[in-house]
Formats: sequence, C-alpha cells, structure tokens
Amino acid sequence: MKLSFLTSCMNRLHHLDLTYLANIRNSIVLEYSKIDVEFVLLNYNSKDKIDDWVFSNKKEFEKNVEFKYIKTTKPKFFDMSVVKNILGKNATGTHLCWLDADNLTENGFVDFVYSNFKLHPNCILNVPYSDDTKGLGGRIVCSKHHFLKVNGYDESFV
Repeated sequence: MKLSFLTSCMNRLHHLDLTYLANIRNSIVLEYSKIDVEFVLLNYNSKDKIDDWVFSNKKEFEKNVEFKYIKTTKPKFFDMSVVKNILGKNATGTHLCWLDADNLTENGFVDFVYSNFKLHPNCILNVPYSDDTKGLGGRIVCSKHHFLKVNGYDESFV
C-alpha cells in the first residue's frame, strides 16, 4: 500500500508553514512497514512565496517520505473540485488522502488508514461533520482505483 497525502495551496502559506512538516513527521513509517508514503503539494497560483518556502524546506520534506511539488500559474480563483482532481491524478499512491493546508494529522494516522483498508479494502474514510470537526470536512481517504472509477470530483460544483 502506498498512501498519498494531497494538499493544495493558494495564498495559504501561513497555514502550510504550521502544518506541513508536522504532517510529514507524523507520517514517517518504520523500515519494515508495508506502507509507503508520498506527499504531493500543489501550488495553485499562490502569490505568497510558496516556491521559496518549498525550495528552502525540500531536503527536510524528502528526508523520510516521497515528495512531489506541482505548480500551475493559470487560475485566478480557487476551485476545490479542480484542485482535488489535479492532486488525485498526479498522486502515485494506491490510496489518496486529501488534507487542507491547515489540517494536522496525528502520529499513527498512517497505521490507522492501513489497518482500516486492510480490513475493509473498499472503504472510504472521512471525518463526520460535527461542531468539533468543523474545518475537517475535506479530509477524505479512498483508493485511487475508486477515485478514478468515479472520474474524480465533479468540477461543475461551484
């Protein structure tokens, strides 16, 4: 199993600076683990020096996980469905986990995902909405196979 963590950024570098390295550190797996981890970061025409930030942190990102940085300079406005599709299609993992720029994972989250998919290969993990989980609605984990089977997110949603 390979788990791809997918994050986009459009003018939210201040959030990434607080969460991204912590998420990578929380996702380090042991050498004998059956899980590989990839982080994919999309610069969605961000105007807040994200390129410089990535360049200065890239060695730290790549120290323990695969890291892929992609960039587009075309969009003027953020489009969640488009962003999630770009990330999902560029990920190389068998399983996909979308994280917003301000989302934090916890140590053990990768093992939690692995154990759920081992027991229930066709499951989809999500965060149920409640007052305690506001802001985590974008965190979804599914197989890449299922993501592609439904043609990703519907980009007609606005």
